Amino acid sequence: MREADLRRTTAINVNFQDVYLYGANLSRGNMTGSNLNGADLQFTDLFQTNFTQAEMVNTKMNNSDAKWGNFIGTDLRGANLSNTDLSWASLTEANLSGANLSGTDLTRANLANADLRETNITGTTFTGAFANSATKWPEGFNPILSGIIIWD
Repeated sequence: MREADLRRTTAINVNFQDVYLYGANLSRGNMTGSNLNGADLQFTDLFQTNFTQAEMVNTKMNNSDAKWGNFIGTDLRGANLSNTDLSWASLTEANLSGANLSGTDLTRANLANADLRETNITGTTFTGAFANSATKWPEGFNPILSGIIIWD
């Protein structure tokens, strides 16, 4: 079975709830405001894809390449993002509470105003990531010791 090649697809405010796109190529696409709740995006190429204000509750995105992705204001509660490359991604105002970020690369990601409460961050790389005083962290987590740059 061949993976779907959906590079540069524009699908603004589209309902993709529970869609199966395992291993697809969605790089440089625009999914602004779309509903991807419960979608299976495992092992997917999401390089520079725009998910601004998307609904991605309980989405499976583990083992994907979402480098330089745009997740501004995206609802990622309970999503599985384990072992995903989110380096240089913008997660400003994203809700990641209860998500699985274990083994995820957040190098140089923007986490300003993001909610990471009750998030699994075991083995997550935060080197050079950006946050501010409004960013919410899991209980007992020290962002400074993890290499996160705090600015206001």
